[in-house]
Amino acid sequence: MSTSKKTVAGDGTARRVFQLNDKLQLKHLREMIEENLAEAGREYGLTFKAGNISYEADGRSCKVRLEVASADESGQFQNKDVAAFKKYGFMFGLTEEDLGAEFKANGKTYKVVGLQPKRRRFPILVQEVATGKRSLMTEDIVKRLPRSCAEQRAMELGQKA
Repeated sequence: MSTSKKTVAGDGTARRVFQLNDKLQLKHLREMIEENLAEAGREYGLTFKAGNISYEADGRSCKVRLEVASADESGQFQNKDVAAFKKYGFMFGLTEEDLGAEFKANGKTYKVVGLQPKRRRFPILVQEVATGKRSLMTEDIVKRLPRSCAEQRAMELGQKA
């Protein structure tokens, strides 16, 4: 659903006019950017994700953060959060197998999708399975991840040492 206004330009063509300070219109703009870049992504082996949008109060301009990821040797796309997970996850008691693991917290099911090691208090990036909403959690979620008995025992012994 578009909330933009349609106007007629001097040459008689209809055009949309966005108010770049309206959150609903900016959400729609983000979706349009990702949709239109998807074809180029398939052609060049890239993924595009429109991130934060900051805007001027007068609605005349905005800045869109665009994240671009390329495939690794195995053909998998890795954004910076996944790459950080693989590189630094061990520092937080995580293994590569924990990436994508699902767990329950506060009555909701989450999936581990990345790591932001510079965020010391909330470094682990998770995604709510039902809504797709992403948030950051503490290292304590590692204790909620499904593990084999041997892995759990080894972690407990490692923490006591």
